[in-house]
Amino acid sequence: MENKRTLIFDASVIAENLNNGRGRSGIYFATYNILKNLMAQKKFDVSLYSSYFDDRFDDFVKQNFGSVRVYYDNRYTKFLSKMVQLDKRLRASKHNITKLLLNVFVRKPLKFSGYHIRIPNFDVAFSPIYVFPKKIKAKEKYIFLHDTIPVLFPDYYSNARSKNHYWFDGLVQYVRNAKNTCKYFANSAATKNDFVQLFNVNSNDIKMVPLAANDNFYHVTDDKQIAAARAKYNIPTDKKYVFSLCTLEPRKNLIRAVKTFIEFIKKN
Repeated sequence: MENKRTLIFDASVIAENLNNGRGRSGIYFATYNILKNLMAQKKFDVSLYSSYFDDRFDDFVKQNFGSVRVYYDNRYTKFLSKMVQLDKRLRASKHNITKLLLNVFVRKPLKFSGYHIRIPNFDVAFSPIYVFPKKIKAKEKYIFLHDTIPVLFPDYYSNARSKNHYWFDGLVQYVRNAKNTCKYFANSAATKNDFVQLFNVNSNDIKMVPLAANDNFYHVTDDKQIAAARAKYNIPTDKKYVFSLCTLEPRKNLIRAVKTFIEFIKKN
């Protein structure tokens, strides 16, 4: 029987969005489903890594993926989870004392109280979005590339770029410096071409893997289900419609979709 290859999967995106809400974007669901399918592969012995501290994550992993080893940056996960939550609350405060409280009671403990856990070497490391921390060592490394919108349309990310450690800036620096030490997956030909042209990534180092729909999405033929959906969303039975599933952020270009739909109506 062939030995399983050891694989460490960066599940930070999942740990960051345990609350079922707006934070669960397309990247979250892509990450969840990629991990779910990797866990089903008999060729891999999968471990998880999370740079985000949430003491609920272990229970979430056990309920969704079974018994899996999880590596954190720090041994004091529960303590740090509370500190991170406090950090968020204090950042939202407008009082002048906030900076002092952050530095003395949150940031310094986060920085100095931790005992870094040693992570063993793996055969494969996979990240669905973020760059790998130095502590993760593997013979093969793979990162999933989603788009280059922060570079092509920086105005959409002006607020995010003002924050420290903006993840896309780290990714750009990584791909520029990680020549021949990392391979990539891209969700489209456009994404692949953008990374090749903008950041001089070798085209052979990027494999295009289009995202697929979850099994929850299928062609419904049951008349009762269709009628119930139309009634729920007030869709007339004698009208055709276009359904768009996206946020209202300008980068989603929903205005163009609406204008195009209007032009379609005029022509037809």
